[in-house]
Amino acid sequence: MKISVARGDGVGPEMMDAVLEVLEAAGVPLTFEAVEMGAAAVRAGATDGIGAEARRSVESTGVLLKGPMQGATDERCDPVSVAARKLWGTYASKRIYRAVPGVPCEARGRRLSLTLVCDTAEDAAGAIEHVSPQGVAQCRRLISRAGAAQVHRYAFELAARKGATRITCAHRADVMPVTDGVFLEEFYAVARDYPQITADDDLVGSLALRLMSQPDALEVLVAPSLHGDLLGDIAAGLVGGRAYAPSANVGDGIAIFEPVHGPMPELVGRDRANPTALLLSATMMLRHLGLLEPSRRIEAALKWVLHDMHRRPDLAQPIPPFSTSLFVSLMREQLAEAPPRESAAPQRPFPVRLEPKVRALREAAPGEVTGLDVFLESSLPPAAIAEQLAKLGGPARMSALLNRGIEVWPNGSVYTDCIPHYCARFEADAPLPRDAQLALIASVEERFTLSGVEWVRTGEAALRKTA
Repeated sequence: MKISVARGDGVGPEMMDAVLEVLEAAGVPLTFEAVEMGAAAVRAGATDGIGAEARRSVESTGVLLKGPMQGATDERCDPVSVAARKLWGTYASKRIYRAVPGVPCEARGRRLSLTLVCDTAEDAAGAIEHVSPQGVAQCRRLISRAGAAQVHRYAFELAARKGATRITCAHRADVMPVTDGVFLEEFYAVARDYPQITADDDLVGSLALRLMSQPDALEVLVAPSLHGDLLGDIAAGLVGGRAYAPSANVGDGIAIFEPVHGPMPELVGRDRANPTALLLSATMMLRHLGLLEPSRRIEAALKWVLHDMHRRPDLAQPIPPFSTSLFVSLMREQLAEAPPRESAAPQRPFPVRLEPKVRALREAAPGEVTGLDVFLESSLPPAAIAEQLAKLGGPARMSALLNRGIEVWPNGSVYTDCIPHYCARFEADAPLPRDAQLALIASVEERFTLSGVEWVRTGEAALRKTA
């Protein structure tokens, strides 16, 4: 079976070479097709860092083993990974955190075995952002019932296979009752199908504290993208750092296996790159393909090698610096001592997809338009804006003016500081005809610079919290 391999940027190629050498030593029955992704692909004209040949390869093999990558101009961020996850529909990121014997870490001595499932398609991962001429940056946060249910279903299935007794949902529904509220509601809706697993939830800040104080009390966490990244970095710190934190990004047709750390260009050519996270991601890939026996052999060898490499030569001497070449050499020695046994043939878990899917929990007829939320840019105070908009004629009247999510007219406070980005809520007593909608938008635009319009439909007004 063939899989696609993107070597990455920075120390990515050195790490990938080390991992492929270990896989070869383990007798893994796979062939590897190299694809160009990352900064080089961006410089070659692929704006998202994913060239046409990489798309063809990954969609053919269904599996991508990927090294750390960076943007064309900023080595701190990895927009290529984000683009790849959204492009290939890998909606759930599975991250496993376990204390590795011999590796100095905060969780040493604890029975930490934590699995974190993050949404990778919605929430902040959508990265739908813009900035207005007035200097107001805005991020549009999308959480759909269908997307949330998909992530939760995956998390509960994973928990059931793991034999977990509890799964916890991280959220901030206290301050984002609509978006995180939908994520939380779907969590408990899916939980009803798994009565053998206790389902509970907690605020992300409280969970961060629990991770630091009682990490062994948590089994499986599920979270939207932004909360999950925060909790994941804390968990990585408990097990020795991101160098020991693997991940799998799983969809219905394609899976991506990669470390969560960056390309670390400062280590290039120094024989100091630690490929453990990428190697553990590769063992997750082997399990995904049904290659359980080589996965177990590599993991067993890895425990011995890391324990040996972190051992002090003498009580008075420091632990020697990590060496990539020594790591590979020791892994080869350990694997040679335990010859491979016959393993099942690898299989692609999902069929090839022929067209995109539109995910929806249920078909719902849109309600009738009863109002508009008109977003506008202005440096005027709320009362001056309201004075102009309240006089507009037509069937819809302005009922509220909001700034940064708080009402500033008619019920405001002189102590509320505003920015030049307002939302004017217009409401009608009856369904608003289309020509009246367009006339209202045009009337506001004659007076102010518009930055967006949203339609308020029957039954939505009480749920909407606007900027």
